[in-house]
Amino acid sequence: MSQTPATQPRRRYEIVAAGCALLATALFFGWASLYSALRQWQAHYEFVPVLATVLQSGVEPSAAGASTGGQSWRPLVTYQFSFGSSSHEQNQIFLMGKGWSDRAAVEDWLVNYPEGATVTAYVNPADPKEAVLDNSAPDNRFLLFLLPLVVAGGLAVFFG
Repeated sequence: MSQTPATQPRRRYEIVAAGCALLATALFFGWASLYSALRQWQAHYEFVPVLATVLQSGVEPSAAGASTGGQSWRPLVTYQFSFGSSSHEQNQIFLMGKGWSDRAAVEDWLVNYPEGATVTAYVNPADPKEAVLDNSAPDNRFLLFLLPLVVAGGLAVFFG
């Protein structure tokens, strides 16, 4: 069935609108992911190491898995540390990431953080209440999932 000239502009508008929606989605998730990565880079380069004592260690369900319909797990480690003349308590593990899909992987990771253990935490010297246990550099491969959205959205807008 051939399209009439009256339906062609409407179809083109729908393709451009879908492309804009894809680009908006990529922008939203890209910004959120990039912000988390930048914060983790900050922890990697600027946070200073301090000794901390683990007060509590365990596994808990992560809210991140509920949105996808699957179960996700995250480590729960509460630790206490001193920086300057102040003592602080924190449970932040890292600044990027929400959890693991495999509970056993979380339990394996927690082997290094038993209750009562002395561990290294990394403290933000500009805000000593902010600390993490993992200040490793983020893996930038997370940005690759955005590539298909950006390409599809760009093509739809440009050629729509």
